[in-house]
Amino acid sequence: MNEPIAEQAAEASSVEARRPSLSKIFGVFLITGAISFGGGIVAYLHEYLVRRERWLDEEQFLDALEVGETLPGLNSVNMAVIVGDRMRGAIGAAAA
Repeated sequence: MNEPIAEQAAEASSVEARRPSLSKIFGVFLITGAISFGGGIVAYLHEYLVRRERWLDEEQFLDALEVGETLPGLNSVNMAVIVGDRMRGAIGAAAA
């Protein structure tokens, strides 16, 4: 009966452990946007968010991408807002 609580606590500590600074969030999305000019941004986002920074795992990345694709606007902007919000809340979304 305590397993779900323990899993939630472990997940919360995992999120805290990978909680980046606002300047780091801004920098990663600035670089991603600058080098992906002309297309391919989802691949760059995957490279930075999953492989390099490890802010998201594969499942979390795909979940964010799915939501981003259903919202109006650019997928990359939607992904930035979703990931920024997940990492640092509303101010993280604005930084991203």
